[in-house]
Amino acid sequence: MKTRKLTTFLSTFLVLAILFTIEPVSVFVLVKEVEAEQSGYVLNPADEYLLASDTTDVRGPETDKNTGEELFRFNCADAQKLMDQAKTDEKAGKEVLIKMKAGVLSGTKKVVIQLENALLKKLSDETNARLRIDTGLAAIELSNSALDSLYSAAKGKDIGVNVEQKIDSDLPAEIKDIVGDRPVYDISIAAGDIKISDFGGALRLSVHYTLNKGEDPDAIVLYYLNKNSNAVQVMGRYNQLTQSVEFNTTRLSGYAVGYRYIGFSDIKSNPDKDDIEFAAAREILCGIGNGKFGPDKALTRGMLLAVLVKLANVEPARAAGFDDVSPEKYYSQYIGWAAANGLVTGVGNNRFRPDKAVTREELAAILNKFIKYLNLNYRAEDTKIKLRDIESISFWAKDAAKNMLTMGIMQTDPENSFSPDKIVTRAEFAAILRKIIDFRLESN
Repeated sequence: MKTRKLTTFLSTFLVLAILFTIEPVSVFVLVKEVEAEQSGYVLNPADEYLLASDTTDVRGPETDKNTGEELFRFNCADAQKLMDQAKTDEKAGKEVLIKMKAGVLSGTKKVVIQLENALLKKLSDETNARLRIDTGLAAIELSNSALDSLYSAAKGKDIGVNVEQKIDSDLPAEIKDIVGDRPVYDISIAAGDIKISDFGGALRLSVHYTLNKGEDPDAIVLYYLNKNSNAVQVMGRYNQLTQSVEFNTTRLSGYAVGYRYIGFSDIKSNPDKDDIEFAAAREILCGIGNGKFGPDKALTRGMLLAVLVKLANVEPARAAGFDDVSPEKYYSQYIGWAAANGLVTGVGNNRFRPDKAVTREELAAILNKFIKYLNLNYRAEDTKIKLRDIESISFWAKDAAKNMLTMGIMQTDPENSFSPDKIVTRAEFAAILRKIIDFRLESN
């Protein structure tokens, strides 16, 4: 019996040791739970082993049964153990993520997590850790620089992270059917009565949502509800492991989860079918009419820039100044914006050739500039990349091609050739778009 217990203990220890060895980021979790028999909150499977490490369990929430509001408070005393361990791991050269999680009751309509001002200061001044605040309805992850901005904006006050469920009658008419009975939340951070809007950069948000039976995860979309009550789709993705919609943003407001599946009759056997439907659900690459997508049709210069400017989440206001770009064309303002911001130039004699098919080397060069514009974690070209056709790539596109391959945004063929003159199809571009969205999320 003792031998069996020892074997079980050693096996468990070995599994935990392996998990912590392969985990690139040191993670510590501070949990506030309600009574176990009442809790409707289930930890994600990916987080369970983390709780075997430095976890601090503290008192439960203050619940208002009439309003469905739950209030959680985190202070320095609660988190001191985790901060001490964070500082130790940072000295060892590890990147640290501190999680604060609130276990909520089923039927909760609003969660408020209060962070003591002194705790913000300690996190900002004494560590380089990122902080993830999970309300049980949605989670916000802040970089250490964002924590510093948050502490400055709070002006000595405690802050509250607020996630409140809204009713569907507040939704714009055009997305009510898309949202249906899925969650709609108002998300904010406030110091006293003052809402904080400047976080020193992008935040990572995750809105928790469990798929309904038969739902395609690639068709789960999220809408940002702006001050004018308009709905703008967020460029995010559904993470099946964490059961949440993930995205980066620089602002907090109302958000609504929707389902927007768009199928096409001509992509059923296409290897990029999932990526095409992913792009179509997000309204960044649409069909060509009559229920068709045109997967083998060429990507054109005008089409490319219209999509990239949408991804950049900007509203172009000027028409293109090229003689061969009609102001009435759908791509005119997008080309004008891209040219003004250095993503593209003309082809000479004040011409742009918007309907010209895009080659792989042209796409690499434009995407390289686009990623720099987005200020993502940009990696210089990998000199170790050896391409079979490296000499065939134009001099102005070689570094860009290497960068796209290093980042995993573009790929070579099975013979390790880049094929710089090959025309990019709409299906291939859909797959690349998905990689850009993934890269953007992972880079922040």
